[in-house]
Amino acid sequence: MVLNIVCGLFLPWILGVYLYHKHPLTVLTVAPFASVVSFVINTFGFALEFWSLNPPMRIETLSALPLDIGLYPVLGCWYIILVHRYKRFAFLTVTFALGTTLLEGLGVALGHASYGKRLLESYVVV
Repeated sequence: MVLNIVCGLFLPWILGVYLYHKHPLTVLTVAPFASVVSFVINTFGFALEFWSLNPPMRIETLSALPLDIGLYPVLGCWYIILVHRYKRFAFLTVTFALGTTLLEGLGVALGHASYGKRLLESYVVV
């Protein structure tokens, strides 16, 4: 859980504090929305057994809470600010999607995250 808190909460908010000093209105409007979206998606993902995070907890979503209030809101703020500044929506969307996928892949490779077979079954159906 210490890894989740340090990498998912403290490190992202170091950049988030910098971002808050430059663009406070964006952080105050985007971060709460991104956090709620992240929490809802993770809740469904855990409930439907699409994925799991280490360490396993009695309340499954608790292990993802640092990510829900740290990494994902800060990434959402950076994304909105960069799209607004550079007006390159498609490029930044692909870049952020690949970046978060690589971060998740690293978590899977290190054994910190795992995907359930129900997620694979849903891909087959689609």
